Amino acid sequence: MFDSRKIIEPKWALTGLLAIGLSGCGGDDSTPTAEVPSESVEVSDEVEPPQSERPSVATETTASERESTPEEQAAYEAFQTMTSEGVSQKELDESTQKIQDLGADALPALKEGLKSNEPLKREMAATMLVLLGAEAVDASDALVEALNDESEFVRANVATALAQMEGQASHVIPVFGEFLESDDPNLQTMAAMNLGVIDPAEAKPLIEQLTNTLDSNDPAILLPVVELLGKIGPDAKPAVEKIKSLDTTDNAALETAVNVAVMQIETPTE
Repeated sequence: MFDSRKIIEPKWALTGLLAIGLSGCGGDDSTPTAEVPSESVEVSDEVEPPQSERPSVATETTASERESTPEEQAAYEAFQTMTSEGVSQKELDESTQKIQDLGADALPALKEGLKSNEPLKREMAATMLVLLGAEAVDASDALVEALNDESEFVRANVATALAQMEGQASHVIPVFGEFLESDDPNLQTMAAMNLGVIDPAEAKPLIEQLTNTLDSNDPAILLPVVELLGKIGPDAKPAVEKIKSLDTTDNAALETAVNVAVMQIETPTE
C-alpha cells in the first residue's frame, strides 16, 4: 500500500447528495474535502508503472465472473482498474465513466466490491453505487448490510445511495443521526442534505440531533437543517428558539429558511 494516497474526497452532486467522490470526476474545485483514510489510491503525475507490474485482471477472475455477461465482465475489469495501485487519472476517469455507462450491469462487480477485505474497494464500490442512483436499487440488500462497515466513508456513501431509494428511510436515519453528531463538517452536511430528501415525518426521531446541529456556524449545514425542522412542523418546537436566534446577516437564503421554518413550526396543525 502507498503512503499518502488520495483519490477519495467529498463531491457535491447536483441533487444535494454527498458522495465521497472521485478526484477528476467533476465537481467544484473549491469543494471542501474531508481527511482521507490511508487506504485510498494516489493519483499523481508520475510515470505510470509498466503494464506487467500491475495486477492482472485474469489472475483475480472468479468463477462467477467467468460466467458473467460481457457487460458484467467489463464492469469487473473497470472496477479493478480504478482500485489498482498506480492508476492514472485518465484510467480512473475512463473506468468511472465505464461503470456509469454500464449501469445495472455493473452491480455484480460493485456488490462484490462492498464485501472486499480491502477498504479502498469497499469505499470505491459505495461511491459508484451513489453515482448509479436509481439503477443501484437491486443492490439495496448489499447496501443495507454495508451500513455496518467500519469505514465511515463507506457508511456515508452507502446511506447516501439508500436515501435515493424508496422504503429505506428506517435503515439510513440512524446513520444520518450519527453523522449529525460528527466532528467532521462534511459528514454533518452530508447527513443534513440527505435527510432533506426523506419524508420529514421519518426524521422526527432526530429532532434533538437536528436542534444541536444548529450550534454550527456553517450555512451549508444550517440551511438544510432549518428547512427540515420547518417541514417537521410543530413537533420541532424544541428547536424554534435556536432557529430564531440564528445570525442570518448577509445570508438571504438562510434568513428566508428561518422565517418559513418558524411559521411552519408555530402554526398549529388542524
